[in-house]
This record gives sequence, C-alpha cells and structure tokens, in this order.
Amino acid sequence: MATAVAERNRPTLALAASGSAAVVAAVVVQVRVAGAMPPLMLAAWGTALVLAATIAVAVRRGGWFHPLALPLGAVAVMSFGAPLWVQITHEPAGLLYDVGHAPSALPLAAVMSGRAGAALALTLVGYAAGALAAQAIIRRPAAMHSQFRWGDMRRAGSRLMVAAAFAQALVAILHRGSPYGAGQLQYGLAPLLGSAAAVVVLSGLVIVTLAAPQADKPARLRDLLSGTEWAALLAFLGAVAVSGDRGGLIAPAVYIAWAYGTRVRPVRFRWVITALAAALVIASVIAGYRDGTGLSPGSPAAVLQGAAGDVNSPAWLMQQTVQRVPSTSPYLNGSTYLAAAEAQLPGPLARRTGATSRTASAQFRNLIGFTDPNQGFAESYPSEAYLNAGLPGCLLAGVFLGALMGWAWRKHGAVPVRARDVLYPVLLAGLVYGFRSDALTQVKDVLYPMLAVWVMMGWYRRCQPADTVGQVLPVADRDVVAECDRGAPAGN
Repeated sequence: MATAVAERNRPTLALAASGSAAVVAAVVVQVRVAGAMPPLMLAAWGTALVLAATIAVAVRRGGWFHPLALPLGAVAVMSFGAPLWVQITHEPAGLLYDVGHAPSALPLAAVMSGRAGAALALTLVGYAAGALAAQAIIRRPAAMHSQFRWGDMRRAGSRLMVAAAFAQALVAILHRGSPYGAGQLQYGLAPLLGSAAAVVVLSGLVIVTLAAPQADKPARLRDLLSGTEWAALLAFLGAVAVSGDRGGLIAPAVYIAWAYGTRVRPVRFRWVITALAAALVIASVIAGYRDGTGLSPGSPAAVLQGAAGDVNSPAWLMQQTVQRVPSTSPYLNGSTYLAAAEAQLPGPLARRTGATSRTASAQFRNLIGFTDPNQGFAESYPSEAYLNAGLPGCLLAGVFLGALMGWAWRKHGAVPVRARDVLYPVLLAGLVYGFRSDALTQVKDVLYPMLAVWVMMGWYRRCQPADTVGQVLPVADRDVVAECDRGAPAGN
C-alpha cells in the first residue's frame, strides 16, 4: 500500500519540484533587475500556474484533503488572492491598493512590493517542497488495533459540544450592543469564554466523529452527528455569527467537510464549488450585519471584493513588515517563537510572565506605531517568519509547515488508536485562521484540542480481557494491557 501511494505521488513530486525551481529562479532574477510591479506579477502568476497544476495532480491522486490539494490552495489564495485582485481589477482589497487607480490617504495603506511578493512566493514554494519531501520519505504506519469505550467516548464528546454552544451563546449575549472588534486587547470574561468555546467545540467534534463510525458507518452527512450534536454545533455556529465573527466558523466547517470526505464518501467537485460560493455569501452577510449595512450580500462583484479584503492580511502584513525590517528595525532571530512557546500557558498566567508583550503581534504593533489599547493586529505565518529571519525565514517556514502537514497526513490512521492519528484534520481545521495569525495562536489552536483528544483517548481506552493473557498481541494492544496493569480505568 505504501509503495503504491509513493508511486502515485511521483508525478506530483516531479511537477511541483520543477515548477517550484522555475518560480524561485524567476522571482530572484526579477527582484534583482526590475521594479516593484513586474516581480510581484511574475511571482504571483508563475506561482499560481505551478500551484494550480500541482493541486490538480494532488486531487487526482490523493483527494481534496491531500496536503498539496485544498490546503496548498488555501495557502496560495491567502498569500496572493488580494494582490491579484488589486492588480486585475485596480480596486482596493482591504488596505492594499494599486498606484494610480485607488490611492488611499490612510496611513497604513500599502502597495505590494516585489520583495513582499518574493517572500510570499518563497513561503508557498517551501510549503510544496516540505509536503513533497514528507510524502516521499514518510511511510504510512502499519494497521494497528486497539479498543476504546466508544459509547462513553462519544457521550463525552457530545457534552463538550453542548458546553461550547452554551459558552458561545453567553459570549454573544455579553457582546450585544458592542461594535465588532472593540476591546480586542481587554482580557475579560467574554474573550476567555470565546477562546475556550472554540477549542472545546473542535475537541468535541473530533471525539464524536472518532467514536461514531465504530458503531455504524455513516451513509449521509446528517449521519455524522446525532440530533443533539447537530443542534449543539448549529447553535455554536449561530452564536459565532451573531457576535459578528467569521473566523470561528471556519474550523468546525472544515472539520465536518473532512469527516464527510473521509467517513462517508469523497467530496465531488460541484460540492466544493457550492461550499466555497456559500462561504463567500455567508461571510458577506456577516460583514454587513456587523457593520450595520444590512443583511444583503450585494452583487457578485461586491461579494468577491469582500472576499479579497478578507484574505488581504498576510500580504498587507508582509508589505508592512518588509518596509520596516531590517531598514529601521532588526530581525528578531526567532524571539517571537520563543515568546509564543512561553505564552502557551493560560492567558492570565502568560500575561503575568510578560510573554504576551513579546509575541509577533505585540512586536508588530510597535513596528508600525499602532497604540490603540482596544484593537490590535496579528502577524501572519509568513510575515512573522520574515520578521525573524527575512527571505530565508519565509522559505524555511514554508518547508516546516509543508513537512508537518505531509507527515501528519501520512501518519493519519483510518481507525485512530493514538492522538497523533487525528493530528492532520486538526491541523487542517486550523490552517486558514492560523495562517493569518501569529505563532501564539497557531500553536494554541492545535495544541489545546490535541491535548483534549489525548486525555479522552487515554481515559476511555478499554483494557484487554483476561483471556488475552499469553497471546501474541499487536503492539497497540500490548500498550493497552500495560496501561491496565498500571491502573487505567477498565471498560465494561
């Protein structure tokens, strides 16, 4: 099986490797000899062509959720979606604009430069290279068997989802009457509940969908969750939308799509297009609701412009960063990542240690002279890499992300017996929001759900019956027996 998968991946490897090398060479040459616009356009269009071909091959070989399919496409859109919109339509996308067509008097408005385009392109190239290397090197683990108290585990997951729905509803009530985005840096009850609810609902989803197929293979989307679980999920999503947030909708929706595509049946192309169109309309409606402009999504052009503005932050953040580093501020040489690791403690404790004042988002506020005490900016995955180590940092950050996604994909188990077997869908669910956040948020959005799943899987692991003593057991079952001998809770 592993050999067959490796053989199927060879066309993808050859295509992306040759295309990526061509894009890197073209970007380097153009940045050296041309002005701002040509290298940006060359990097964007060249990368888009190579990535489109790579994604097509990956979908054909491994499905939509292959690391080189939708994940790579999402990273590409978040990197170059807004700049391409600006260059093609000459309309602004958020704070990005085109010289001579839509100049802005806003102090933080920006025109993308060639160096910023090269940094984003190198991140994409690094991601593709890292994912391909992991696919070529890492083998899928042998099938393992272990028993859990599936019914008890599912009930625990359901309770987590219900708790998350109640917490998010309380957040919506506490935020009622307040403009969206106000008090972002005020760490009160509502932000604490909102952060906890997002982690808990994803943890509950993972646990429920892990346990549910063991009893009965779902045949339809509605079979993935019970009525209570669907009600809790929809209540959570509704409360997120009412509060004016859109980021909180992404992770649960992506995870449900993953669960459907892997547990029920492959997702067809027309449903992917339909889901993307629905997501754009819903995002536009929520934006109108929170801005007080009405619930109509507007014309298709308005919906697309809103979408371009929604994905502008990685490019805008990169431009603001390259404009100031290292000309007026030095590279930080990895210090923001160390601060993010230190700040993994719960918020009140992390603030006491001062770690939150040294993260990438805090450093970026200082970099651009932004002093609003109630609002802030979050550095994106590629711009934080540039802030620490320039263009080489962007390439290495892309390689790391791609390799991590590729490794987790290869280690994913159809019937999970350990927490790492569900790491890939958790990474996938947090990719979109994490790419436009700093390392502190990126790690927390993965670490906390994985800790919850690890605890649940350990607690609900079923001990082996006595008649297995003396038999030659699979490795996973030997681990179970050892855990029972150490006093782990026994099943029924």
